[in-house]
Amino acid sequence: MSFIAAYTFLVRTKLPIKQLLGTIALALLCSLAIIDTYFMGFIVRLDYVFEARYFIPVSGMLLGNMLTANILALNSFFGSIDREQQYYYYMLGNGATHSESLAPFIRQAIVKSFNPTVASMAIMGLISLPGTMTGQML
Repeated sequence: MSFIAAYTFLVRTKLPIKQLLGTIALALLCSLAIIDTYFMGFIVRLDYVFEARYFIPVSGMLLGNMLTANILALNSFFGSIDREQQYYYYMLGNGATHSESLAPFIRQAIVKSFNPTVASMAIMGLISLPGTMTGQML
């Protein structure tokens, strides 16, 4: 699942696949292992954390959300850098460091990437869960 997510991530963001596939897959796998271990071990309190009937569905949902947020963030970041290239160079020319001149673009990308996730969490109990339950009953 991690390699498929990494491949999809790289294709959607138009980053070099050969150079970044292993790195992105490993990053997704490590973050997924940490989150799953915490969730399954401390929140759900399973005896065996990596039990397949819990681990696979939860990991799939987490990977899907991670993939969506990362793709939106990178596309927003690179798009805003392309659109506002003069502003970036203006900040560099006025003495800002590389990190300081990239900070507004990073902040904007993070906000744009989390908006869909936060919006879907806000309406989860009112729309998503009743709709899913009704669909299952029908």
